[in-house]
Amino acid sequence: DVSSVDYETARFYSVVSEIRATEYLQAIGTLQDYLASEAPVKKQEAEWYLAIAYVSTGQTAAARPLLDRLISSPNAKIKGQAQELLRLLE
Repeated sequence: DVSSVDYETARFYSVVSEIRATEYLQAIGTLQDYLASEAPVKKQEAEWYLAIAYVSTGQTAAARPLLDRLISSPNAKIKGQAQELLRLLE
């Protein structure tokens, strides 16, 4: 259904705005809800932003499993970013 895809995409981009505005705690809740939806359109991107929000709020233990999963991503950009962030956390 096109309307549900449009809604999910809009929801995802609203979270990106929250991250850019450094509203990390709000973004965490929104991203968790988004990822719990039936079929998130931008799952890997959402996991990446959730990892950033976790790290930004000092929740590195919550970020690590997401980053480990993203390292196996076929998306080279996300994979590289996840590897770099994990290196910084060590």
